[in-house]
Amino acid sequence: MNKRGLGFLELFVTVTLVLFVVLAFAMVNHNNEREKKYVEAVGYGSIALVKVYDEGAGASLYVERSVQYAALAARKSLDANGGYASGECKKSKSGLLIWSSCASFDPEKNFSKEFQLVLKKYLENYHSSYCPFEETFALKNRKRDLGLLPAELGAGLVKEYSDSVRNEKVSKIEQSEDPKKSLVFFEPLNLRVEYFSKDSVYTIDPKVMMPKQDFNVYQEVYNQLFSCVGGKQSFEECSSVVSNKLPGIKFKKQDDLVGVEYGSVKFALDPRVQLPLWERIELVS
Repeated sequence: MNKRGLGFLELFVTVTLVLFVVLAFAMVNHNNEREKKYVEAVGYGSIALVKVYDEGAGASLYVERSVQYAALAARKSLDANGGYASGECKKSKSGLLIWSSCASFDPEKNFSKEFQLVLKKYLENYHSSYCPFEETFALKNRKRDLGLLPAELGAGLVKEYSDSVRNEKVSKIEQSEDPKKSLVFFEPLNLRVEYFSKDSVYTIDPKVMMPKQDFNVYQEVYNQLFSCVGGKQSFEECSSVVSNKLPGIKFKKQDDLVGVEYGSVKFALDPRVQLPLWERIELVS
């Protein structure tokens, strides 16, 4: 081979190597860009599901604890209000709720009302501990493709989770299989999955056990006082009889009213006025 042919061959080999290097670099760079844009997002799906499951578990636990505390607080408030929910009826100068100023009487129904009022205050204090994804280039593309708004991700999603629990409502309260327990049902709690389509939600149906409330003490007091009021007989004489039947009950004169205390139950009544109607009770003479 002559010198010209050898030189051409060397040039051809050099150019070919350069082209191969440039092409390889371009392919690697292209693949890296693809990985950066798309492949990176593949692993986020399973992680996002684990994260929303954890959020759901935390929210459920908070609701459960709130029910327990609210039940205790609601019963204490109910007894201090003579079997009525907060804010109902008039009160005496000493702060006792006046039975005769109320309409109907139903401690069980009133407890449910008071329980939900107290529970709402507990739920309103919920703050989600969810830790959002740090937005990468891949997730930014995923957000664009799914049409997600900034408020639906990151801190916005944490607020959404918090508000979901804060706005949770009781749908019903039923007797459980355990005669000493009641079952509290809540409306479905929907938690959106981060960086998923807007209709991708993890739904929880909270159901929480709480101690069943015993309202026999109200039945005892109501039964004994029913014949003492409304001018049926002298309240002084009648209250003496009631004291014998209900040891520990206390009566205290307050102007035209009488303060009554029996255990944790406190209220006032006007002896001249009938007791509020209690439709569920069977009067025992």
